[in-house]
Amino acid sequence: TKPNTRYTVTINSLIDTFGQNVEKPTAVTFTIGPTLPWFRVASEQMTVLDPAGPTSVPLFTTGVQKLAVELYSVQPEDWLKFARYKIWLAHQRNYPEPPRPGTLALSQELDFPSSDGSIVQTTIDLGPALKDKVGHVVVFVKQIATEPGVEKTLDTQMVWVQSTRIGLAALVDRQEMIAWASSLTNGAPLANVQT
Repeated sequence: TKPNTRYTVTINSLIDTFGQNVEKPTAVTFTIGPTLPWFRVASEQMTVLDPAGPTSVPLFTTGVQKLAVELYSVQPEDWLKFARYKIWLAHQRNYPEPPRPGTLALSQELDFPSSDGSIVQTTIDLGPALKDKVGHVVVFVKQIATEPGVEKTLDTQMVWVQSTRIGLAALVDRQEMIAWASSLTNGAPLANVQT
């Protein structure tokens, strides 16, 4: 369905559980109203890029005029800072803002032209925060209000993205853990992988 559109659905034949059919065609008309401003980065928490694909993540928007996008180069030891910041976002910022994880690699604003309410996909290139196309990136996206009287921050999202060529699998019981490391590009086992 599309926003701001009126639809009519006509039912010509419909048999219920008891084998009864509608006596005559029935028409139902309904209207889909305007969409609310909305955006979503690829994942809610963490995502791993396809090694055969680009080093980017999709950003989906509708009705949004301007977004601030920041990329932070991070290491696995930054995960706890990331988790703390996510908790701060979830609790509606009721206490002082904690430090963001990692090192800022890119800060930019994206403008979106007015649309008919359709969902628009924009690509966020993670290259500025990666080294040789591998590593960890935190993508921080915040909606910026452009209308007078609108809250300055309507929504904020933060996603951890990993770009790697190593796949890990593990089998764990009460006494030990056995782990396998393999190439994500061809599935071959990898030797001498360090933790």
